[in-house]
Amino acid sequence: MPNSIFIAEPENLSLLNDEIKATLSPRKVEKISERALLVNHSSCKNQPLLAFAKQVLLEVDQFSAPSVSKAANFLFQLLLAREELKRPLYLHVFDLWRGVTRRSDLIRNELSELLKQKRRSIYKDLAGEPLRTEEFSVLQLALANNEAGYVSLQNFVQGQPLFDCVSKYPGGDLKLAIDKNPPSRAYLKLVEAQLRFGEALKTRDTVLDLGSSPGGWAYVALQAGANVIAVDRSELRSDLMRNPRLQFHAQDAFKFVPEAQVDWLICDLIAFPEKTLKLLELYLENKYCRKFIVTLKFRGNEDYQILSAAKKIVRKFTSRCYVGRMQSNKNEVTLCGECF
Repeated sequence: MPNSIFIAEPENLSLLNDEIKATLSPRKVEKISERALLVNHSSCKNQPLLAFAKQVLLEVDQFSAPSVSKAANFLFQLLLAREELKRPLYLHVFDLWRGVTRRSDLIRNELSELLKQKRRSIYKDLAGEPLRTEEFSVLQLALANNEAGYVSLQNFVQGQPLFDCVSKYPGGDLKLAIDKNPPSRAYLKLVEAQLRFGEALKTRDTVLDLGSSPGGWAYVALQAGANVIAVDRSELRSDLMRNPRLQFHAQDAFKFVPEAQVDWLICDLIAFPEKTLKLLELYLENKYCRKFIVTLKFRGNEDYQILSAAKKIVRKFTSRCYVGRMQSNKNEVTLCGECF
């Protein structure tokens, strides 16, 4: 049975542990850092959705190298020994303990230089910004300290188990640019959700924003060039209300029915998660939207059991999806999907 590493924020590690036990039937789960679990599990036959996993390293081997150059050379030889690498190739070097080492960037930079000098055929396949592709390879080194860690080199093809759980961002962390112009910081959730899901709002998309006020998500959609249908009992910020590409409906978002199918449903409503999930299911059953980004908001830990139902609904109606607690989420989980 292979060993894999699953990474979460420290406060979510126990929740991830519960998800893993419910979906992977592991033989053994060991906490190896404040944000990582080493899991001995059988091969997955299905496609689990792990809402609290920021990153997954499959079939890891323990790694030891006393210097940056030896670590980079080890990874270089590992790449050369692999007969087939899917394109693009991601190189992820990060710390299991935050702030314990500063070697991550040094190792990655030296490895990139080795590839550039000695194996340009591999170097040219390195991915810069994450891309939406149906296949890719990822080499991950998770450092436990200055001299040791865990390494994983895997090819991934869309549809294979755990494909949706592997982030194209090192350690599952990404940096979001701060914009001071939106009317609320909630805009960061929509920005991050697009990156995690690998799909962006585009010019001339029709976007239905339920529970839109004060307008953080509508702001992002308008900046992308989309046409926005905003629904809320309260108006949005005045400059957004004046935008010619925004159509405002002053009514209960739960009672609104779109006149035609929209490209995107986006929803960050403050509501019980059961009510929000029922609303999403209604939209999916009636094909009111082609894609969606919806936030489920929880009260303490008491509502987490609804995640199982949420995952089933998302799987039932989508060709691909994302379910996760993002960096921008508080006590929330974001659901994204592209409908059949």
